[in-house]
Amino acid sequence: VTLLTGGYVVAHGQLSPGGGFQGGVVLASGLHLAYVAADYRALGRVRPLAVLDVADALAAGAFSVLGLVGLVAGAAFLQNTLPLGTFNTLASGGLVPVVNAVVGVEVASGVIVLLAQFLDQAVEVVER
Repeated sequence: VTLLTGGYVVAHGQLSPGGGFQGGVVLASGLHLAYVAADYRALGRVRPLAVLDVADALAAGAFSVLGLVGLVAGAAFLQNTLPLGTFNTLASGGLVPVVNAVVGVEVASGVIVLLAQFLDQAVEVVER
């Protein structure tokens, strides 16, 4: 349910309060509920850190590329270069929904990798 809510917040960021950052944090929190509900080993089974590290880097690069598209088109960095859709629909925001999706992936994967480092360090300290 938490992952579904996070996806909803990311997807509807241009229509309601929310967006990529808020939805990304909800997505990361949803994954870490496995740690709260079960234990550290259960969390390790559901979070592929190598994949998430690559997703974090790709999303950050995609954000930069989306910004550069505006510059190549002769506009400002991250200026909308896509056509606007029908008012109050998911496709009505031009570039905003695409940026929200990229930011959502970047924030979710970044928070998961960051919390993984913190939890790994905490487990190592406790085991000694």
